[in-house]
Amino acid sequence: MRIDIWSDVICPFCWIGKRHLEAALDSFRVEHPDTEVEVAWRAYELDPSAPRVTGDEPGETSVEMLVGISVSSSGVGDPGGGVAEIEAAGGVEGFCGSA
Repeated sequence: MRIDIWSDVICPFCWIGKRHLEAALDSFRVEHPDTEVEVAWRAYELDPSAPRVTGDEPGETSVEMLVGISVSSSGVGDPGGGVAEIEAAGGVEGFCGSA
């Protein structure tokens, strides 16, 4: 079986989907050990007009600009911040390095 995924690497919701796909594939492989699964990742830019952020200058990161949350104030030190909300909505942990 082949699965083609078009995803934007900066999109937090694409990351959540990736984590859900990984969990589903783990379960599938247990139930169907003889079925090979190939996942082909393809690049997709959600917002070609978004400003380029290199990380060299102070200010918002690409994730912050895309979804309107502050990663720097929402990580491990701020468990009630926007990243925690994305994690809760997606049912995943580890977004942007938070635990």
